[in-house]
Amino acid sequence: MEDKGSGKIGFFSRLGYWWFDYIRVVYLALRGMERDNITILASGMVYSTLIAIIPCLTFLIAFLSAFGVLQPFMHMISMLLEDTFGTGTGRELVGYIEQFSSNAMSLGVIGLVSFICTGLLLVNKIYTTVNQIFRTKPSSGAVRRFTAFLSFLILGALMVAAVFAVQSIVDSTLRNMIIGDEKQSGLMRNLLSFAIIWIGLTLLFKAVPNTKISFSSASVGATTGSISLMVATFIFRLVTARMVRYSVIYGSMASLFVSLLFLFICWFIILFSAELVYVHQFRPDKTLLLGNSQSPSRQVSEAVNALLLISDKYRRGDGAMGQKELVRRLAIPSARLSAYLSDFEDARMIMAVNTQRTLFAPARPLDQIKLGDVMRVLYGGVADEDSIETIGEAVATDFFRSGTDSLENVTVENLLERI
Repeated sequence: MEDKGSGKIGFFSRLGYWWFDYIRVVYLALRGMERDNITILASGMVYSTLIAIIPCLTFLIAFLSAFGVLQPFMHMISMLLEDTFGTGTGRELVGYIEQFSSNAMSLGVIGLVSFICTGLLLVNKIYTTVNQIFRTKPSSGAVRRFTAFLSFLILGALMVAAVFAVQSIVDSTLRNMIIGDEKQSGLMRNLLSFAIIWIGLTLLFKAVPNTKISFSSASVGATTGSISLMVATFIFRLVTARMVRYSVIYGSMASLFVSLLFLFICWFIILFSAELVYVHQFRPDKTLLLGNSQSPSRQVSEAVNALLLISDKYRRGDGAMGQKELVRRLAIPSARLSAYLSDFEDARMIMAVNTQRTLFAPARPLDQIKLGDVMRVLYGGVADEDSIETIGEAVATDFFRSGTDSLENVTVENLLERI
């Protein structure tokens, strides 16, 4: 009996720890979301998707027509759009897709090739955006990369054709199994949608980043993203059902506004899930470190020198300072430098000026960056007098205050003038 009880306690303890760890990962992802400008990235993905969606659908329709499974695909698109945007708006969007695709097909082989290139640009946009969130550089070699993207598009189209070919065979059997039971049919449809989204997000987080991602981290992000997308879609359906009155004002343009909003919500959730996978995989949280191997004097000297090099280059008009140049000038490991830069970036002292987050410049005037604030960034704030409970805490607080008080009026600009 004691073994069973201890086993239960161990199971619930592990479950509680998992939830605590998950909440902490979500908190860190929310913090990193602002620094990575997820909102702006999602808006950019909406623009790229809007440009490439018709070429990609035209390319897919050409493949499905050749395999004779175009009708089930268009039926699925129609059901999806009507379930998401409502019957009226969904039918209008399906009409737009059919009209644009038929016009595009009339352009012939040259038009189809141009549409393939447009689809490749969308895939490349997804690839670079996800790698930007994971702080990794895209693989070198544009020819090799676009060849891989083209192979991905062709294989994906073939897989879609195969899925619908199989679906057309077993569709009647499935209908006979769930006939007369709408609740069971809706449940099976929702479970199938969740499974498809989960598999797609898992493959996205595993294959796209140019680094090794564990299955556990990818599955955490995929599960969170899938549930969020399903909930967002459900809420969006309720909202769009009450937005019919806007069609009186905007007419058919209301469908475009609604679809753009839904695209933004979807991409925002997907990119936040990618941020969640990054945090779960690499744990960019210095509170998880048990101590620091560097002495306080070395931390101060390295961090201040890095900040001064960035500020001096910017003041001389030479632009932003690269991370590789900082590593070379300071002769410190890249991981340690990244920790300093991340702390200064969180404190709005510096900012990244490129998408790869390798070039940095001051985020505010140099006369507004005080050394006292730099010390607080490196060591954290002092404890309140009411929260001091031990003599050691009191000594540490007095030492910290006496050191920072002498630096309150010294700015980075003052230090650069002394050099």
